[in-house]
Amino acid sequence: MAPVRTYSTNKEVTLLDRKLGMLYFAITSIVMSYVIGVRLYYEKGYKAVEFSNGVVGIKLEGTGYTKTKGLIEPADIASLVKVGPEGDALFLPTRWVTWTEQRRGNCTNADEPCSADSDCRREPPLAPGKCEGQLCERYQWCSPGSNGQYTGATAPHDPFSAQHAAALEAVGETVLQEIGQIDKVELEVVLTGVVGFQQLSSVELSTENGKARVRWTLAQWANYYRRAADPSIEYRDLHQARGLRLLVRSKAMGAQVDIQMIMLQIFVMLALMPIASMLADTIMQYLFAERRHYREYKVEESPDFSDVRAKVEQLEKQSKSKGTKQAEYA
Repeated sequence: MAPVRTYSTNKEVTLLDRKLGMLYFAITSIVMSYVIGVRLYYEKGYKAVEFSNGVVGIKLEGTGYTKTKGLIEPADIASLVKVGPEGDALFLPTRWVTWTEQRRGNCTNADEPCSADSDCRREPPLAPGKCEGQLCERYQWCSPGSNGQYTGATAPHDPFSAQHAAALEAVGETVLQEIGQIDKVELEVVLTGVVGFQQLSSVELSTENGKARVRWTLAQWANYYRRAADPSIEYRDLHQARGLRLLVRSKAMGAQVDIQMIMLQIFVMLALMPIASMLADTIMQYLFAERRHYREYKVEESPDFSDVRAKVEQLEKQSKSKGTKQAEYA
């Protein structure tokens, strides 16, 4: 029943103590220094911030060379970049293989070994289910001399060629080095980006986060195209490559001075001020040598005047009743 029969209220006490005053001033200074120095100055809390993803244009500049069977061949951007432009990306092969003069026909498939026709899958019209030379036959694009059935026209050069560019340097950093002979291709990555903001009217771009970033990833691809050496026969060259895909991302941060953010920091400072008083009270009552003296001024219990108040009210009623009777008698 104690909480029901008691009531607590704040009591304002002024303690003339230099040590206690310096403690409260120090704690208040720390709170204000945090809001002004950290939140306003260092974190720029007076600005509204917005992040935006932009569109990036990428191109490569520079020259290099490749080695094919010991022969050095010059390599420029037109010969290195084998695929068309991609969205925010560019593929640059570091090793590629070319099969020339391929023709549609029935030839063996190295991925399907066999010892009899029963070992081969029969899937017309592509797979007749025949075993030739311990390999299953399949209707597909065949290279010259693959199984003796197709010799084709005499190719102007070796039907198989491999080119190798093992090390690639961009912006002074080696990003790939394969096992084997090391051939260097030095390129310069040129990036241009455009970003847009929806909420900010006057934008101040961040110099650290406003730059486009390049991320390198290994990738594989195969590009097919055909050429007709004879009008009645269709040929193609198969290019298989492995290399680097440049994935470019443009991410910027914009900021502008905003009155709402300034008011927010002021409210934060006002909300932290009671902490200074709470810490000062705690240290005053429990850590200082004069804590017993401080508690007497800080916490005080008043006597119960409820019975006295009831007696006063009763006397007032009696006095009022007596006065009324005297007035009526008069």
